[in-house]
Parts: sequence; C-alpha cells; structure tokens
Amino acid sequence: SNATRGTGEYIISATSSAVDRSATVEPTVGTTITRAARGGESALTGNSLAFDFLVRDGENSVAGERVEVSITRPDGSSIEKQVKSDSDGFVSVPVTLKTDGRYEATAELQRTGETVTTDITASDISFTSDYSLRQTLVGEQSSFGGFLHNSNGPVTNQPVLVEIIN
Repeated sequence: SNATRGTGEYIISATSSAVDRSATVEPTVGTTITRAARGGESALTGNSLAFDFLVRDGENSVAGERVEVSITRPDGSSIEKQVKSDSDGFVSVPVTLKTDGRYEATAELQRTGETVTTDITASDISFTSDYSLRQTLVGEQSSFGGFLHNSNGPVTNQPVLVEIIN
C-alpha cells in the first residue's frame, strides 16, 4: 500500500512458468528529478537557451529542493550551478552556446542523489524541415521541404545531399 511504501529504488519483476521470459522495471519512489524539455536537440551557436528540469514526487511538483546542475561544454570545460526548484518545481539554468559541439547538462537532486542528464548540440548552421513526411501512399508522388539557416537567417547557395532509403 502507499502508506507502507518507503522511498528508494525498487526492482519489480514478473515471470511466468508458461513462458521462458520475465519483465523487470526499476522505479524510484519518492522525490526525483526529470528533464522538463526534450534532449538531443540542436541550436544555433551564439544563441542563449536554458536547460530545464522538474523536481517532483509522484504527480506533484516539489518547490525549494536544492539541485546542482553541471554543464559540460564541447571543449570539456564545465560550469556548476547550485539552484533551488521554484514554486512550480522547475529548475532552469541558462547557457550561451559560444562554440559548435555538444553541451551536456546533468542535474543532481541534492537530498536524494538522483540525477538526470540531457544535451543539446550547437552549430553555425542548421537544417529545419517545413513539415515532416511520416506517411505516403504507394505510387503517389511526395515532396519534402526544408531550409538551412544560421543566426542571421536563411542560408542560400549551399549544397545539400538528399538520400532516399527504402
């Protein structure tokens, strides 16, 4: 029951004698930290953005929790920030993407040691699609559109390789 369940990491396994397989999950019960935005995205060098995280306990956000955020730059150097979750449980650490490459942010919830990592890749030029072609009909003609841009706007007269793989 909820009343007797303590905080911590649990291992829950399900097996059956009818099948030679099992399923296992390892949830963390209690206050935890998660990404508040998608990771693995790209952004333009020179832009500023924030790495966002959410401190929560089950479905409820948790305010006032101490979080240490470490951001590793593409050159391997890092910065560390000590912050507290706001009234809605969010932690936001701004960063300026000064050089091309991968920026990785790891947030550690100080009280529990729980961590989460996310990243973003910065580059001088970015390709963005106008729309995403997920499905098409056999025998029908389809098209795909997109554009290159940098911090000044659209980039023209650049070669683009298009591959169609089936």
